[in-house]
Amino acid sequence: MASHSVLTILMCALILVIIMPVTAELFHNSNSELLSRQRRAVCSPDCKNGGLCVTVSGKDMCLCSLPYTGQTCTVIIDYCTTAQPEIGIDPKVAPVCLNGTCLGTVLTEPYFNCSCLPGFNGTRCENNIDDCATNPCINGLCKDLINNYTCSCYQGWQGRHCSANINDCFAGACLNGGQCIDGNSSYTCNCSDTGFRGANCSENIDDCASPSNPCSNGGVCIDGVKNYTCQCLAGYSGRNCTVDEPDCSPNPCHYNGTCLERSNQALYGNASLPYPFDGVFNYSAAAGFVCLCPNGSSGNDCSINPNDCLDPATNRSLCAHASSCTDGLASFTCHCLPGYEGPTCSIDINECERFGQPCQNGAVCKDLVADYAC
Repeated sequence: MASHSVLTILMCALILVIIMPVTAELFHNSNSELLSRQRRAVCSPDCKNGGLCVTVSGKDMCLCSLPYTGQTCTVIIDYCTTAQPEIGIDPKVAPVCLNGTCLGTVLTEPYFNCSCLPGFNGTRCENNIDDCATNPCINGLCKDLINNYTCSCYQGWQGRHCSANINDCFAGACLNGGQCIDGNSSYTCNCSDTGFRGANCSENIDDCASPSNPCSNGGVCIDGVKNYTCQCLAGYSGRNCTVDEPDCSPNPCHYNGTCLERSNQALYGNASLPYPFDGVFNYSAAAGFVCLCPNGSSGNDCSINPNDCLDPATNRSLCAHASSCTDGLASFTCHCLPGYEGPTCSIDINECERFGQPCQNGAVCKDLVADYAC
């Protein structure tokens, strides 16, 4: 048996001395005599997997070799979940495999097997493999990661391994489509036909300033690249705000109100018309329209029609006896329930009179709602 197994036996024997009473005869002699006495013990059933049969306190028992335990050394200890304080392992504090998966118990020390995550090695997957050890960064500094690395390149170099020499023109020196002409540690930019100028083609040429503002009718010019756009006032459109939009077509005024375009300069200076037509035309007030509303309506587009069905004083329906009402333009119509009539359904129809005293043989007719009784 290997020396390690003998040492294990002796350690286990010492443990037995501590945890249970033993005969003085077992331990007063040398280790060799101890082993000799152990071999003379008889265990039934036999000790398996290299276990030794020993006599403790007059009782024969199996002294098992790791990683076995049990009465006959047939049970394998689960070292994925068992503490080994002699080598600093306690699964309750930290996993056996620090950066990996414990695959189970093996028959040799340390009696467990770890499958490490990529980038780690070691018995317990405790070592982060140095991915910079092969000096992958040719012209830069390497930073080790987990199963990877990054290179911080020296000036003038680029690429995954800092192996590509940077062309000065590749640094985006010429902006906005300018053509870069590489020189000796320098560059120049050709800005022709880009709409930009300057050393790096970064200054946009103002297309609104030459020769003059191209936007008409108070439009605001917005400079672009080799181009411009006009932000037209309401009522105008077109590339240069030269189109007068027909704000009154279709007519936005409800109830056939009269629509007046604010951009119609011929209407201005008329005191009989509302603002702004009673003053002087100005582009800042030329947007939109003004409605001349018919009687009974109001609002910017004549859409406000007060509910004529309601009594202004009480805010209750003018139609009596729970009759329904349809609002009109400065008018209303009551829809009377049976038995009532009149503009506001306030008249209770006398069916006795309406039907010519229908009760016969001297009976007296009594008027009811929409009915009568004899």
